[in-house]
Amino acid sequence: LDLVLRPEVILSSDSKSLCRGAIEEFLDTGLPCSFVDPIKTKRCVNTKRGHVKGHQDRHGALLWNGPFDVQLEVTTILHDLQVISNGGERVKFLTRRHLLSLASAPVSDFWGTISNAKPRGPSGSSTINALTKAIDRLLGISESNHSNTCFGCVFKNPEYEFPCGHYLCSRCIQDFDQSNHFGQYPGTVTFHFCVLCGANRDNEGWPFRVSISPKISGLRLLSLDGGGVRGVVEIITLKRIEDGIGLSLPIGEFFDFVAGTSAGGMIALGVGFHGWDAETCMAKYDAMIRGGLSKKFGTTAPGPIGSIVRWLRGSLYETRPLEKALQQAYPQEKMYGLRRVGGSKLHNLPRVAVTTTVNGGEARLFANYSCGDNKSFLNSSALTWEVARSTSAAPIYFEAYHVPTAGVDCRDGGLRDNNPIQIAVDESRRIWGPHTTFDAILSIGSGSALNPPRRPKTHGKLPERFATLVETFFRTMDGQEAWERYKKGVYGTLDFRSYRFNVKFKGANQPPLDAVSEIDNMVAETTNYFFHMNNNPSDPLAIMPPVQDAIQEVALRLRASLFFFEPDNIVYNKDRTIAMVRGHICSRLTRNSEALRKLIALTEGFMIQETFFNVPIPAEHMLLKVPVRVQQVINATSTQFRIDVKFKEGGYIVPISGCPISLEVST
Repeated sequence: LDLVLRPEVILSSDSKSLCRGAIEEFLDTGLPCSFVDPIKTKRCVNTKRGHVKGHQDRHGALLWNGPFDVQLEVTTILHDLQVISNGGERVKFLTRRHLLSLASAPVSDFWGTISNAKPRGPSGSSTINALTKAIDRLLGISESNHSNTCFGCVFKNPEYEFPCGHYLCSRCIQDFDQSNHFGQYPGTVTFHFCVLCGANRDNEGWPFRVSISPKISGLRLLSLDGGGVRGVVEIITLKRIEDGIGLSLPIGEFFDFVAGTSAGGMIALGVGFHGWDAETCMAKYDAMIRGGLSKKFGTTAPGPIGSIVRWLRGSLYETRPLEKALQQAYPQEKMYGLRRVGGSKLHNLPRVAVTTTVNGGEARLFANYSCGDNKSFLNSSALTWEVARSTSAAPIYFEAYHVPTAGVDCRDGGLRDNNPIQIAVDESRRIWGPHTTFDAILSIGSGSALNPPRRPKTHGKLPERFATLVETFFRTMDGQEAWERYKKGVYGTLDFRSYRFNVKFKGANQPPLDAVSEIDNMVAETTNYFFHMNNNPSDPLAIMPPVQDAIQEVALRLRASLFFFEPDNIVYNKDRTIAMVRGHICSRLTRNSEALRKLIALTEGFMIQETFFNVPIPAEHMLLKVPVRVQQVINATSTQFRIDVKFKEGGYIVPISGCPISLEVST
């Protein structure tokens, strides 16, 4: 209510101008001076406009010489009015006010009740409990549904989950950052306690540190096709990239957004949400395949008997073995909430979206950054094994899966599109803004061949609402059509930074979704497959010298994306034709980490406008901060500059994250 009734919220600019004039008139003619004579204890009665003679009492006697004195409360109000009239400071002002409101909650579990977290403190009073239950009903919060509102700001959707179970949005996670002045580092926030309930126990995950997108940085996207057992092709491709980066970090560390369909969705959950490295992902995926594919009795029988059995049993494979294999592979974690789960070593917490289809073919997403909206997103309180089951329920092969938290039957996400590349790009722009920069967009397929896979035998005619979808599902299983549609809509830098990896099998047909016997051959083909890099001479941010191997190209770009530029200030000359930009080159990696030491060991230095900077070796417990100064001429054709990292291996020069960096010049 305090926010809603503020003049700057409800009044127009003209109304605010009138109010400002009235306030100024009151301060000049109606507000008395706050001076009090320390000896006579008499107060000055003069207003600002009548203060020419100094401090006087009500009889006109001079108390003291001196200017009009404004009381502290009025000074504070004037300062607040000045701050909230400035758009750039308004958020900080309101954040401080709201943080004080949160801290003044009468009992420690007040916010715990509202957001369904497990409160750490004692039970609240009956009055507070009654109040929070009323708020629960008002906001439509139930035990099975998290709130769609961040209780830090009461505006945005919550995304980040604290160890105590409370949630904050991406804006509040930055506004409420508790890093001390000397511990602050761009791209990282630290919380020593929960701003809602005060939880801070060391053995429960505090302090809570998480990486965020730096101000000047590009996004790294990963899109994973469906393909059944052919998902091993995608995992081996990821392993080759992971090995090429050379930092012994899980592949998920290098992506901000991961989208997957069917088999790709299962892999996305592993590398993006659970933080598996490629080798762990391969072992778990292989176990899921071999343990989960158990054919129903009689479904492979030939002739009329087989048709009758398949019609009666609904699918070729048993449900229980598959679900058991998924439960063994994925820890019992709900998908919703950006957080570090289980034994994950990820410092970076990528947003993960997994596709599925409902109601005969409507596309939906499970996402760790959305608790559900009954429109595009399903309730993501589902466990990750349930999400994996939902995205991989391929028609004919498996029965649909009913998700209790979502209340719908889910089928394979590939029924709509087996390649979620467009979803990944669209979602990224929705989250980070339509003009966001991309460092790399990777689309990894499950392999292609001259002909699609042979379809399994069915019991006859499929229901009409599924027939067309199933036909599309089998025809577009290599995801190439979706990739070509995407490429037609991109140009320039975005086109240059988009990469497609899709092994071309030696055989005439793609292996079927359940071709377990062909796994070893697919692994061998993918391991030895050469992805040729088609270098474009018009690419202004090309790696130098040119790279022929696309795996190496992407590995170098992802490694370079760990560096970013953090500006300190910009100074212009009198004519605003030259800008002097000062700042630091920083790293997304954590302080004193083995990965940071390896990255520095692989790095020779940085190139800025043909000037070379050596990379310093940070002292123990320190972070990388390379001071740089860039002088940029400003004209109609030149408002951008770039910073390159030079690696020792091959002497490759690669742009760091967010390049080219644009200067917004105001007149």
